[in-house]
Amino acid sequence: MVPKRQEYRNRANCATKPGNIETMSGPLTNPQRKFLRGLAHNAPPTMHLGKFGLTPNFLKSFELALASHEVLKLRFANLQDVRKELSSEIVTATGAILVSMVGHTAVYYRPNPDHEKRKVVLPRSKRPPFDATI
Repeated sequence: MVPKRQEYRNRANCATKPGNIETMSGPLTNPQRKFLRGLAHNAPPTMHLGKFGLTPNFLKSFELALASHEVLKLRFANLQDVRKELSSEIVTATGAILVSMVGHTAVYYRPNPDHEKRKVVLPRSKRPPFDATI
């Protein structure tokens, strides 16, 4: 029997159980966010957003990187005042989910639409996600 904490950390264990494949029908739960933050923690930033801001070329390369990696770490350079606005624009333009933003670094997630090509398998949610709008 594998303890629950180790079950979430062991990606091979999650991938072998057919019931653990999660579909993106709603927002991420806290355990899922924690799992994705853990995947991105030791990884260097995949992309850097600099002084030119959100250009069509940047969004195109961001889309390609999301399609191949699913979890993307982005570093904002010299954009201290507009990080949150740029992050929300990236989310709306690409359909990605903002997992976390700490300082000048943000982590995004978007699952591959083809289930066979998915690299990241999220842990199952045991309860429905918290809805702060109520």
